[in-house]
Amino acid sequence: WACQKTSDDLGVPDHGSIVIDEVFAIWLLLALMPPTLIWQIAAFVAFRFFDIVKLPPADYFDKKMKNGFGIMLDDAIAALYAWLVLFAIQWVLY
Repeated sequence: WACQKTSDDLGVPDHGSIVIDEVFAIWLLLALMPPTLIWQIAAFVAFRFFDIVKLPPADYFDKKMKNGFGIMLDDAIAALYAWLVLFAIQWVLY
């Protein structure tokens, strides 16, 4: 709701000042990671990578769904990709 309302008020679908989507996604990812500094940093870096690169289907939601749901979903997908990569690394290491 907040993303949609802010987008409507600003007149821009995914304005740079709308950060609740990133806050939600990184919080979700960090909650799933081991509580050590190295894993938290790795989670942040991986999330930012996937958030910037926007692999499918995140790119679809970023480009085509210009509403609150799309704004939130592309970052949730980036967090999922980051978690999958970091989970695989953890599985190999431990």
